[in-house]
Parts: sequence; structure tokens; C-alpha cells
Amino acid sequence: MLRECNHKLGNIDKSLAIFGCSDVFGHGLDPEHTISHLLSEKLNYSKVTNYGRPGSGTNFFLYKLEKLIEKGIISTQEQGHILYVLAEGHVSRANNDFKLYPLFNAPVYDFNPSTPKFDGFIQDKFFYRVIKRVYSSRAMELINYDPLDYNLEKKVKNTCKLLNRAKVLIEQNLKNQKFLVIIHPNTGYKVRDKIINCMSSMNIAYLNLNYSNSSNLYEYEFEMDEHPTLEANQYISKEILKAISQ
Repeated sequence: MLRECNHKLGNIDKSLAIFGCSDVFGHGLDPEHTISHLLSEKLNYSKVTNYGRPGSGTNFFLYKLEKLIEKGIISTQEQGHILYVLAEGHVSRANNDFKLYPLFNAPVYDFNPSTPKFDGFIQDKFFYRVIKRVYSSRAMELINYDPLDYNLEKKVKNTCKLLNRAKVLIEQNLKNQKFLVIIHPNTGYKVRDKIINCMSSMNIAYLNLNYSNSSNLYEYEFEMDEHPTLEANQYISKEILKAISQ
């Protein structure tokens, strides 16, 4: 599935492929307000593709990248950039505890007390039953559960392993493409510091984004449905342009 964004394509013989979750896909936004479209307006590249998929993470990125190379959709002759926008929830989606999506083994991450969706990485059966039965934000307060803290070191390590596999894959098959991981501004310090240390140890190039007005990262159409804002995407695309132009 591709997001049809009607990218503004130019005459510079280079390509840009951007991967990520709903932040890249542009859930809730007009196609012209996606990060990929904003980049296409400035780059003048002959090929810009949005491979964002809502609910996906690092597992899907690696799976999709392998398939694109295997099918020759991303050519070994192309020059350009492969970008992966890493959001905080992706470290949990890389945990591999549950195979909810057979093709890319990405567990559901976001636990929402008001809708029936559970974390793939909850292994304690009693704990799971408590959440399932009581099913309220009050229950979450009583048991003081932060899904992000569960096996955080393992999640970060798994995420970095997947990113390193992607880096090696690109180095071996797409020698004219530069790989860059974009750390999304929504990433909290607990994950941010650990993922940066891990990527640095593996020589994975990254762009660390901090957005001063974090309250403007998302909008809510109704209580629990959030989507990225144009303002946030303008900031992200501007910083990406700086990074890949160096």
C-alpha cells in the first residue's frame, strides 16, 4: 500500500524513499501535508515515495525494504536517500513477542483503555486478565503500569538490531543510497537516550529531532484518534532537508 501524495517530481536524477508509521503516512492529513510531499516540493528529485504504514514499526520497515530490493523496485543504480522515521512506539513494535501480523511480526503497541486493543508484549497472564477484566484508566492507575517500561532494554536492543540489518542491506545492495534514521520529536527521553547510544555504537546515521512546541505535534479529531499536524511535518521536513543537503 502506497500513500498517493502526487509528489512534485523534478529533473534531478535522484530518489528518496521514506518509511515509518502513521506519522509518515500522514494519517488524518491531506496528501499535500505529508512529510514526503513537503520534501518533494523542495528537493526537485525525479522519484519520491511514501512507504509509511499506520501501526507499523522497524520490523515492517526491514521487511518492506527487503521486498523492494528483491523485486527491483528500489534499483541498485539509483542515487539518493532511504529515510526511516523512528517514533517512540516502534521500540515496542520491534519486540517480537507476539506474531499479530504474520508478514512482519509487529505486535500491537498502543494500549488504549477505552478500546479493545492490547499490547503484544504483555506476557504475565494474570496481569493481562486484570487489564482485560477491569479495562479502565482507573485500573491502569492502580497497577501503575507503563507499557513502555516493560523490557525496555530488550526493545531498544531489538530495534537497533533491525536498524543495523537495514543498514547492512543498503550497504550491500544499494551502494548509491544513503541511509538515515530520523528520531521523531514525539520520542521521550527514556527511549531517545538509549536508542541514540545504541545506534551510535553501530555507526547508524541518525537525525535527532527535538520540537520545542510538542503540544502541536498532534491533533485529535475525537477523543482518542490523533494524527500529525502540518506544523510538525513542516518542521520535520525542514530539518531533513538540512541533513541530507550536507
